[in-house]
Amino acid sequence: MKSIQLIFDGISEVAGCNGLVVLRLTDTEKKRCLGIICDEMMKTQIGIRNVPIDVRNKFLPEVMMQMMAEMNDKISYRIDITGIANGEYKTMITNMHTFSQYCIRLSDAILFSIISGTLIFIDEQLMLKQSSPYSENQMQMPIPINSLDTKKLQEELDKAINSENYRLASHLKEELDKRKNS
Repeated sequence: MKSIQLIFDGISEVAGCNGLVVLRLTDTEKKRCLGIICDEMMKTQIGIRNVPIDVRNKFLPEVMMQMMAEMNDKISYRIDITGIANGEYKTMITNMHTFSQYCIRLSDAILFSIISGTLIFIDEQLMLKQSSPYSENQMQMPIPINSLDTKKLQEELDKAINSENYRLASHLKEELDKRKNS
């Protein structure tokens, strides 16, 4: 399995969706971009990391990372995105010293990466399937429907039907049916 390293590129608001934002991850060459939907709370958590380092180093997650580093300076981690199921990316943090693995939400893994400097990797085929071409001044970003949770898919299906966008409704219904049958 070949992996591609990702870097955090920024946050975008989701138009027409209160409380949802998109975290943008790009490959290191900024050729492709992956959008990760998360909530307003995660936007806040990531946003407050833009404060000066002397203030940020007093936040609980940053203090915990400092404590972990003192306990064992050989500990290093790696974040891997290996798949997607039911609107959720399968994400693991691996302790590279003990090879212990921990399942984590991708948005939390991104925050962990920002705090700790841990590298994020994605399966190459998954990246090609889920990402779109990167654009520096991108105002809109496509989000694959398989990355939406079931509740959001149903909301979008209802909107598509009400606006008589039957092509989109068909795609959304197909994804919902696929999840019900798996």
